[in-house]
Amino acid sequence: SGIPAMTIAREWGVPHVATFHTLAELKRRARVGEYEPDLRIRAEHQVTASADRIIVSTAHEQQAMQRLYGVPKERTSVVPPGVDLDMFHPGSQAAARARLGLNGDRTLLFVGRMEPIKGLEVLLHTVAGLEEPDGLRLLVVGGSDSQDEEMERLKELSRSLLIDEQVDFLGRAEHQTLPLYYQAADITVVPSYYESFGLVALEAMACG
Repeated sequence: SGIPAMTIAREWGVPHVATFHTLAELKRRARVGEYEPDLRIRAEHQVTASADRIIVSTAHEQQAMQRLYGVPKERTSVVPPGVDLDMFHPGSQAAARARLGLNGDRTLLFVGRMEPIKGLEVLLHTVAGLEEPDGLRLLVVGGSDSQDEEMERLKELSRSLLIDEQVDFLGRAEHQTLPLYYQAADITVVPSYYESFGLVALEAMACG
């Protein structure tokens, strides 16, 4: 009928529980120039006002709900995400590197969407500013396999910083292959301006 689900739930007396992957109001405050459509912001305020319970990932997000969306603390529950430890677990770094075809370079790993909020630009500038960049490789896992405007911008940035030979933009990886990358890396870097939880960091730690 086109009636929003939350309206149906409210009219029929069905409890309405909501959660958010990220919060637009926090993203806008985390990075100068970050754009979020007005429609999304209005929708978030409508959902937070109407939901019987809101599940948040962290106490920080719970506080943001109170401060920016006016949601009483008693209407929120903190439920941190988790990872599948049967999939994400420590393994042999040498074996993982062999399977991925990596050599003996010191390896940094970035995993995430190709969005400015993820801070990959900061990481590229950091690699370029290292005093001893030789023998260092940055693996960038994520983004679209097709033409991606943000990925192309970041590739051009790596070229302008003269580090394009040290940076491998690998595109999206299958979920079941991510543990190999975590096991192979020396360091997983999460340079985001804002994360509602930071699942990549948890996956990396689970892989040792």
